[in-house]
Amino acid sequence: DWLALAERGVTAPEVVEWLRVEAVAARYGIDAASLDIVQAWLAQAGARRGLAHEAPAAGEGEGEGEPASQAVAASRHTFADALPRLFLGYAMPDDSDPLDAWLPVAGPRGADAQLLGRLACFIDDLYGFVRRSREPLNCDGWAALLADALARLFDPSPPFADALASVRDAIEKALEAMRDGAREAQAPAAVMRAALTVALDDAAHGGVPWGGVTFSSLTSLRGLPYRAICLIGMDDGVLPSLA
Repeated sequence: DWLALAERGVTAPEVVEWLRVEAVAARYGIDAASLDIVQAWLAQAGARRGLAHEAPAAGEGEGEGEPASQAVAASRHTFADALPRLFLGYAMPDDSDPLDAWLPVAGPRGADAQLLGRLACFIDDLYGFVRRSREPLNCDGWAALLADALARLFDPSPPFADALASVRDAIEKALEAMRDGAREAQAPAAVMRAALTVALDDAAHGGVPWGGVTFSSLTSLRGLPYRAICLIGMDDGVLPSLA
């Protein structure tokens, strides 16, 4: 999904759902109770879509770039607008006047500043990845970017080590296929995403426990200590009967 963000925006509910991923939540120290608080803050600050507003470069379109007033209006309801308003709400007294273009939002209090900082860190790291992924890269460039994303955005502690190792293996497999075809070719994020999807969907790739429910092919489950195994699709084409 994150590779797809090079071509589309992101919504506040998506950010909340990504923070429910255990390895991401552990990396940023945001548990389920904290996530409920974060969700309320984002709603109060009006964060709805977009990590940040991308203003056109000078010389593109009319004039020498985008006027400040237009840039502020266009950034409304993005995370780049909501987070400063939350920080101002923490730092300034209640019912404070707007500071430049930002109206403080009363939300974080006291020790909540640490949680707000961890949320801002996640948004910054994610936005950094998205910005870099918008540029076509060769195989070495994608290898460096994806390795940095795994190290930066996911907790490497033992409960998640096997799952992350499995993802790294899939990335390497996807990159090997790209190197065989055109090692130095500049590939956009859509190409890298398609190659990685194929590698992750490989039947030999499944079966790595993630800490909850693991979906995989039947052959990759051999020798793994699962208490319960559910077989899905055994009656496809048989039930319901057409008779």
